[in-house]
Amino acid sequence: MKCIAHQPIGAVRQWLFRRARIIATVDLPKETFADSGGVPNPSVLIVERLTHEETGLAEADALAPNPVFMAIPKTVGRDKRGNPVYYKTAEGLEVLDEKLDPRLDDDLPLVAGYFGDWVKEAGIVRR
Repeated sequence: MKCIAHQPIGAVRQWLFRRARIIATVDLPKETFADSGGVPNPSVLIVERLTHEETGLAEADALAPNPVFMAIPKTVGRDKRGNPVYYKTAEGLEVLDEKLDPRLDDDLPLVAGYFGDWVKEAGIVRR
């Protein structure tokens, strides 16, 4: 959570922690938005708004800590120019999917699956 820990935005960080619970943070590869010119350090932050009662606890620094899902996918299926990148065998051959199309080297679907499993196991959804 580089952005959240960054000093100049300390007020934003405090505001967020008083009003929301961090559920997940995913640092995305720099190539994620290559098609649109790119973003230096793209990340996804998933938060849950606190209830009125929880907000009071947060303001008193008495809110119980919660687990946070964290992931850093290495690939996003494209290179820094936005060109597709495919899985390859050790011999350099492209790996094909069930339709015999080259399979994108993209970790994001895996991270989404891990997150879904984690949410169920951790019992995160409360409402």
